[in-house]
Parts: sequence; C-alpha cells; structure tokens
Amino acid sequence: MVFSVIETHFSLSCRFFKKPIHNDLVEIVIKRVKTMFGYPESHPDLIHPQSVLYRQSDWAMGKRRPLSKYMELVGLNFDTKRATTNKWCHQALWPETAAKYRISGH
Repeated sequence: MVFSVIETHFSLSCRFFKKPIHNDLVEIVIKRVKTMFGYPESHPDLIHPQSVLYRQSDWAMGKRRPLSKYMELVGLNFDTKRATTNKWCHQALWPETAAKYRISGH
C-alpha cells in the first residue's frame, strides 16, 4: 500500500541518514493525502488544523473518474485497509474497467 512504502522509506531514512525524515511537516502532508484518498479516519471534519486542506479542490485527484473507480481499478480499499493483486497489471493487459480512459495507440 501507499503508506507502507512511505513508512518503509521513513525507517530507512532514520537508519541510514543522520536526520530522520519523519517530522511535523510529514505529519501534515500525510493527513492531507489520507483525506484525499478517503481514509475514514481522515474525514475532512476530523482534520486539524483545517489549513492542511487549503485549496484541496484545486490540488485533488482529478475529475475524469470517481476516486472509488480508481481504487477498484488499482485494488485498494482504505475502509478495510486491504490491497488485492491486480492480475491485469501482472499480466501486462489493459484492464476492462479502464477501457474508456485509454488513449488510442497505447
């Protein structure tokens, strides 16, 4: 999952570099990203300070498809905190659910 990779990076940074990368700024960024991805515990009403969400509509996930469809496509479920293997990805096939977003020739 996204945050497993981030947490691994933090652990490696603390081990191999003198200054840890995990600080107050990282905490703020993680709050914003988790809100954008729809983590239940990061509902916008629960985020403090609210300034973390400044211009969220300008710097969000986009409007081509709903976030729920993207999460289904990539196999992530932040409600259950589970990731599923995407056979289409491992077999180098174009996923059927994304066909309408495909750019011709690719």
